[in-house]
Amino acid sequence: MAFAMHVEYEKADFVAYIKAHDKTKNRKQRISQFILAGLCFLLEIPMILLCVAGEPGTHIIVLMVLMPILGGEMLLMPRILAATMAKTYRKTGSIDLCFGEEDVSARRTVESTVYQYGAFESIFHGKEAFYLYLNRQQALVIPERCFTHGDPAAFGAFLAEKTGLEVKELN
Repeated sequence: MAFAMHVEYEKADFVAYIKAHDKTKNRKQRISQFILAGLCFLLEIPMILLCVAGEPGTHIIVLMVLMPILGGEMLLMPRILAATMAKTYRKTGSIDLCFGEEDVSARRTVESTVYQYGAFESIFHGKEAFYLYLNRQQALVIPERCFTHGDPAAFGAFLAEKTGLEVKELN
């Protein structure tokens, strides 16, 4: 066992994760979200003009209500996903993580999971935690204060070696 940690999440961990999650997302993806949200809001103008010009159909009224909601959802989706994940972590309680030579084992009070190092999509290191993304919405959040075995300073190099991924630093 090269690294081990007992993680009991605190509210500050969730706040830091949500902030880090915004920074980890691809800039192009975020720009496309803004463009799509803007288009949703711009489509409101012709719908309003159709309503003013004549009797609006039910489908126009429904679209007038749904388009701003859709635009807002696109802008807020990363935060909504991060907040949902934080809520899930809060329910699971503590997690014991062991980073071995071949894989990562995660033991929660209700389940155990084994992750192969190849399962991680990206790795980020913030001021006080590591974020190991399994996909664009799900990450293992590992606060540095939770290490019980191994040095947090060497953890990034260990992960880079095992996963073949660059550990990206967050400002």
